[in-house]
Amino acid sequence: MRKGLAAALFAAAVMFTAPAWADITIAVPSGSEGDGLRAAAEDYSAEMGINIEILAKSLAVCRSPYNTGPFVCLPYVGNAQMFFYDAEQFTEKGLPGGPETWDDVITVASELTAEGGGRYYGYVFRGGQGNPVVADFMPIFWSYGADMFNEDRTAVTIDTAEGAAAMETFMALKETAPRGVESYQADEVGRALAAGTAASSISWPNWVATFEDPSQSQMVGKISYSAIPSGTHAGSSEIGHWTMGIMSASQNKQEAFDFMVWATSPEQIKISATRGNPPVRFSVFTDPELTSQEQFRHFPTLMEAITYSTPRPRHPKWPEIENAFGIELSKAVVGTITPAEALANAQAAVEQISGL
Repeated sequence: MRKGLAAALFAAAVMFTAPAWADITIAVPSGSEGDGLRAAAEDYSAEMGINIEILAKSLAVCRSPYNTGPFVCLPYVGNAQMFFYDAEQFTEKGLPGGPETWDDVITVASELTAEGGGRYYGYVFRGGQGNPVVADFMPIFWSYGADMFNEDRTAVTIDTAEGAAAMETFMALKETAPRGVESYQADEVGRALAAGTAASSISWPNWVATFEDPSQSQMVGKISYSAIPSGTHAGSSEIGHWTMGIMSASQNKQEAFDFMVWATSPEQIKISATRGNPPVRFSVFTDPELTSQEQFRHFPTLMEAITYSTPRPRHPKWPEIENAFGIELSKAVVGTITPAEALANAQAAVEQISGL
């Protein structure tokens, strides 16, 4: 029996032993991010793809150390944040091409929320503790020149003037968001955009299929996609590719590798893209058969977002760090502590966790 292939998040490679009745066991995360791989697994056959022409930034996230070390996995879902916005609303406010800066976003979002009468909001985000609020804050954090650590990872650099500028923008955006946003997860943000009750947000590309589905969305053809707005520095998306890797304990590495190469071939990535899976290949992002279709109009933006994206800090204690940072950010959103206290508390917590 063949054993062991898994798809996991952010270059984490996991292998499982297949039960006696299975040829290959694939561990796929629940949710829309795993839909493409589940469908590809059903299509798998003896045909092999060997051309590993994949977007450069997509390959960078599959190396350890990041972008310089050996490859430890292959990218499958091209997951990088974009700025989603109601094109009609932003056009009426004088920004037909979307916002270029966070100041633009705050100006338009504030006006829309004031006009919305508690039924329509200018901006929505994930404010829930841990990963949700951190993932939605980091692109703002980076756009003001802030970062979690200094360049050589010898010091924590959360509580800085750059961090304070990012927090000021984040709290201004909070004032334009729906009540209760401090507990919002991805589904709440997605529903607000799909229902047309919020005008803009940072979001992930897997939501595009939902927003373009008339059975799930009131905003089909109405949402536009742009790069992350700039602060004092150029905006940068958080990259969160879903990747496939093989564990060293696998008993049948070649069979697992054969599936990975097949699933990431140009042909299969294109098929997967038609099913709503964000691609990782340049050839698919630029395929005229796809880009000529309205539901794939976000491909150029997503390709650019991936190319200029920023990865989460690769730290062995990142889950703990992210959770600690997220707790303090969420407290600031709720209003139980000030933004300055949130930065100071997060700085201390991450220093303790990381030993710096």
